[in-house]
Amino acid sequence: MSEDEDAFSGAFDDFLGTIKSGTTVSGVGRLRYRQGSDVKDWSQPGGSKYLSRDWHMQCGCKKWTGAARNSGAFEITFPTPFAEPPLILVGPSGTTPLFEEIRFQTTIQSASVIEVYWWSTNNLTKVQVNWLALGPIGL
Repeated sequence: MSEDEDAFSGAFDDFLGTIKSGTTVSGVGRLRYRQGSDVKDWSQPGGSKYLSRDWHMQCGCKKWTGAARNSGAFEITFPTPFAEPPLILVGPSGTTPLFEEIRFQTTIQSASVIEVYWWSTNNLTKVQVNWLALGPIGL
C-alpha cells in the first residue's frame, strides 16, 4: 500500500488482511502524546508529556463464569508482551443477571499480565469485560 492510498476506501476486509503484527500503516493510529512520570512505564501517573514512538495497542474480551458471588478476580495475559507495563482500560460488556451494577480495579502484574478485580451489589454468575492496553512495543 502506498502512502497516498486511503486504507479505508477499498474493502475493509482486504485492508485488514494486509496488516501484520508490527506493521506501520501511514495515517492510521497515531498517538500524539501522553502524560506520565516515566517514558517507558505507561502505568505511572504524572504531569510530564511524552511524544510516543514505537507503541502498540492490544484489545480483547475476557469472560469469568462461576457460582453466584458478588466479587471475584481473573487474569488477562496479553497476546504480545509490552516492553514495560501499559496503560489499561477495562469496561463491562455483560453480566448475568443482566444490567447489574459492577465496578472494576486492575493491578498490573507485569508487562504481559494484568489482574482484574470486580465487585457487584448482587450475586453474578457471569462477568464479561472488554479491555484495551496501550504501551511500548515489547520484544
